[in-house]
Amino acid sequence: MTSAETAFLQGRGCKILPTYNGTSNTPGSVQGGFAEGQNDAGAAADAAQALGIPAGIAIYADIEGAWAVTSDWIRGWATAITARNFVSGLYGDCTPGSTFEQAFCAAQAVEPTAATSFLWSMQPEPGPQCRAAAAAPAYGPARPGCGGSVVLWQYTEDCWEDTLGVNAGIDMDLAMDAAVAVMW
Repeated sequence: MTSAETAFLQGRGCKILPTYNGTSNTPGSVQGGFAEGQNDAGAAADAAQALGIPAGIAIYADIEGAWAVTSDWIRGWATAITARNFVSGLYGDCTPGSTFEQAFCAAQAVEPTAATSFLWSMQPEPGPQCRAAAAAPAYGPARPGCGGSVVLWQYTEDCWEDTLGVNAGIDMDLAMDAAVAVMW
């Protein structure tokens, strides 16, 4: 995202949900340990600061559903991103029993900072898929069995097509007031 894009959006009253998509399903990232979590958080914070994102805004780490995230990585992310004065956010599959849920629960059991992370749940995806505004489903994201603040829910993805018939890939999300309060 560029500063011109952020100015355009914010000039029209839009909130921006900073999401760090520099993570990967590798030992050098989410499959790694505490240091790898800190490294990803540092890169996310550097990018946020370069855009002018102020302190107190949530930055969400993209952890896709099939990825093998570790509890140590989550601990490293949460402690490093909050040390840089941002709010720790985690996008993942919060379904009880999922790899993400197990890693998050283990992390929050030993790291108070991980327990304060805002969660953005990608499950479930009820049908029919592409419904917005008043037609959106009632807020019902999957939640970790150990608790946690699930403040966002991606209830579907890959909605709408553009004029050329190519899928535009728009995801549909619902946000709680707590999530909106820490958007940029």
